[in-house]
Amino acid sequence: MRIQILRGCFRIAVIEGDSLMRELASRWLSDAGHEVVLLAERQRTPVPGLDLVMLDLANPGRASGRVEALRALHRAPVMVVSAHQRKAPRASPLLAGRIGAAAILPKPYTRDELLAAVASACGASGGAREH
Repeated sequence: MRIQILRGCFRIAVIEGDSLMRELASRWLSDAGHEVVLLAERQRTPVPGLDLVMLDLANPGRASGRVEALRALHRAPVMVVSAHQRKAPRASPLLAGRIGAAAILPKPYTRDELLAAVASACGASGGAREH
């Protein structure tokens, strides 16, 4: 069963250290109609108009400071992706709430999992914008 995902609604910053994952996430998001902005890991200049920051983290359990800093800098919710997060139905929302993230998406993820997580994270932040 395929999930129907909102298309073309969000401006998403991607911070991903792995070039292949960065390219894949960027392509999947762009193909779904989202505007993608690629950011460097230590970007210190705010990017206006973002709906979501997608951040790759090695250890989400110790990331609350980084998540809060990015959320404040870009004035947008942060969705964490991590290869060190298990695909457990209850663990991710609990940890996300604890570190201040809109969502946590375990890696590896499928296209549908990415788009569903983006829709959920952006929906929790107040909805889509028209571009």
